[in-house]
Amino acid sequence: MGASIGAAVSGADLGETSLATSIGSLIGMWLVYVVVIATTVRNRGGSLKADTGLRVRPIDALLGVVGGLVSSIVVVRLVYVVLQLVSIVDRSDLDRLDDPAKELSDVANGWGFLVLAVFVGIGAPVVEELFFRGFLQPAAIAKLGVPGGILFTSVVFGAVHFQLLQFPALAVFGVILGWLAHRYRRLGPAIFTHVVFNGLTLIALAAS
Repeated sequence: MGASIGAAVSGADLGETSLATSIGSLIGMWLVYVVVIATTVRNRGGSLKADTGLRVRPIDALLGVVGGLVSSIVVVRLVYVVLQLVSIVDRSDLDRLDDPAKELSDVANGWGFLVLAVFVGIGAPVVEELFFRGFLQPAAIAKLGVPGGILFTSVVFGAVHFQLLQFPALAVFGVILGWLAHRYRRLGPAIFTHVVFNGLTLIALAAS
């Protein structure tokens, strides 16, 4: 629905990737996340900060830089090295890993790229961490235990990006984010790690 509204407002073709349809899709999905969280918190009579761990400390920025760099430069590459060794992916698959990001950046130039950077570099980490690690993960841990809850949340996190080839790396990245949120009992480290991770991709796209 968000993509349809974006296409209608901008005159873009709904069947093609455009900045308007992509941003519309993100807003539509984020609205669902926010409504679910707000409704649940209100029904419980709690508070967003207490129920989701939405707290940030100065040290979280440093943790985020380390976590984001390690995840992007080491962990993601290691995931695909392993997948290539067991013949799940091949060289041609690795060459297509950046295709979704490049396709989106191709339709966002100038101010459009700045808008994309705000949504992807800041909006996505905050909203997604609030929902997945602040809302879904604690409930999953309560049902499945710590390892099972983090793994379940990470698989869902990877799946909702709707990118089959990128799914393994996103799921593993989700495990890192989940561990950070659980280990520090707040969302700050996970949010900053997510910001750095997405930011590195944006920087690479801008440079290319």
